[in-house]
Amino acid sequence: MFSHWVRTGLVVAALAGLPALAGAQDKEKKVDVEFGGGGSLPLGGTAKAVSIGGSIIGGLDYNASRKVAVQLQYQYSRYDVKGNLFDVTLYDANHAMQYIDLNIIIAPRGHHENGPYLVFGGGEYYRKVSITKFQGYAGGAVCNPWLLICYPVGVPVEQILGSRSRWDLGFDVGAGMQFQVTRKAHAFLETRFHYIFGPTFNTPSGSQKATGEYLPLSVGVRF
Repeated sequence: MFSHWVRTGLVVAALAGLPALAGAQDKEKKVDVEFGGGGSLPLGGTAKAVSIGGSIIGGLDYNASRKVAVQLQYQYSRYDVKGNLFDVTLYDANHAMQYIDLNIIIAPRGHHENGPYLVFGGGEYYRKVSITKFQGYAGGAVCNPWLLICYPVGVPVEQILGSRSRWDLGFDVGAGMQFQVTRKAHAFLETRFHYIFGPTFNTPSGSQKATGEYLPLSVGVRF
């Protein structure tokens, strides 16, 4: 946890120092604020464990030049856990994912123009799974790495219930399109692929790495 806050502090410090590096090279607006939200599609092993979720995003874009910006972005997304993962009568669980990413945005036509843009970067990702109900448990193996849980042998229900969470590094890459809606604001539509480097679990079928994969589609405004 301490290393997470150190890395987060370095990201914030890097963003704060960007104006000195770029200088006053043009008279365009230097900092944009953005917010939005939409749906988030889990991929890979994550899609086997959770359903399509919803997300909200917020961020700051520093326009280092007319066509290149540096972005600090936060996202929160939430997902329902699928109901056919364990051989039990009834269980309730949910999954949340958050991240703080430092990205580069490249807009071929300029950041304050209509048109497409590319984005890529990486940062710290937080995943949390909460299991609140687990009824009809027969005492067998309970293992799903993408839910951050793996007991290859039977354990008490009390050990299964509760929340599990962790921070991991990850990266994102995507593209978007923006359209001017007022003199100072643009609407945007974008999608990004997020990959999280997860831990390794020893499952009954062998070693399995719990990487996270998500593809959110966001609509928002940048001003």
